Order: sequence, then structure tokens, then C-alpha cells
Amino acid sequence: MQFEWQLCTHCGAYMIRCPKCGNNCCNGGYGTVDGVECDICPLSYQFQSFAYEYNLEPQLTEQDKLEIEQYEKQYFKHNES
Repeated sequence: MQFEWQLCTHCGAYMIRCPKCGNNCCNGGYGTVDGVECDICPLSYQFQSFAYEYNLEPQLTEQDKLEIEQYEKQYFKHNES
């Protein structure tokens, strides 16, 4: 298993995705595997916390910023209806 950073267009930052259940650490909860709370999610949050504390997280690229902007336009347009 490997922890991976993934751009979260919802919060506009890079977040760790749990290698076991696929949970995006942006949501503040734990994922499940076969109906049981994932035992690797706490490590994912710890890894992410450590990386942010020591400024080791990936930095947003211009492409990332465009993706976030497109998400926000789509999300806010959808929610205004």
C-alpha cells in the first residue's frame, strides 16, 4: 500500500487518499472495507497532518487552479438553481 496525494477540487488543496479504502482525507471521516471501518484511515490522516505541519504537501500548479475554478463554477451554478 502507498499513500498518495490527490487534488481535492472541493476544498482546493491536496489531500491524502487512503491506500486501503480510497477515502479522501478531506471529508473528516473514515472509509469502510467490507462494511467495517478502515483501520488504515487514521494513518492516512496522521501522514497528511505531518506533511502539512512540515510543509511537505504538493503545491498547486496552474492546471490544478484551473480544475478548482471549473469545479467551483459547476458546483455553485448547480447549487444556485
